[in-house]
Amino acid sequence: MKKNDQKMASAFQIILMELCILEKKSKKYYSKIRKLTPYPALAKALDKKHTGIDAHIKRLNLIITSYKGKEKKAAPLQPTLPPIPTKDTDDAVHDLRIISSVQQVIQQKMIYYRLLSKMAATKDTPDLSMLFKYAILENQGTSARLDALVLRLFSDE
Repeated sequence: MKKNDQKMASAFQIILMELCILEKKSKKYYSKIRKLTPYPALAKALDKKHTGIDAHIKRLNLIITSYKGKEKKAAPLQPTLPPIPTKDTDDAVHDLRIISSVQQVIQQKMIYYRLLSKMAATKDTPDLSMLFKYAILENQGTSARLDALVLRLFSDE
């Protein structure tokens, strides 16, 4: 394996591990937020059935398992999440802050997925690239549901 290929494979594995850590942290984050919001539609939008987060974690773990031991490992960074908004304002403002925080997490995950998708495409592994693209689409769906909730917060629904 060429030196550049080794660097790419090592970087791929590290980013993959960081994304898996981020997904696991965001699952706990979403669970905590679901308990804090008085807005049922927001709690529903963050339910693991709607976010696909369990499937994301499962796929990432499968990919990590297939790469274990193939390359030198470096310690992955521990991705950070925004603080969970405290309830110090009215419900609408609190829910908007929650939505903003969750959108930040989603964008952070999508950056990782895009990086991995592009790296997989350069490694000529289209199936792997498609798995990452599928997770991007699921995250975009969650993001769109949250955007729609912002509009509903200010309507008479």
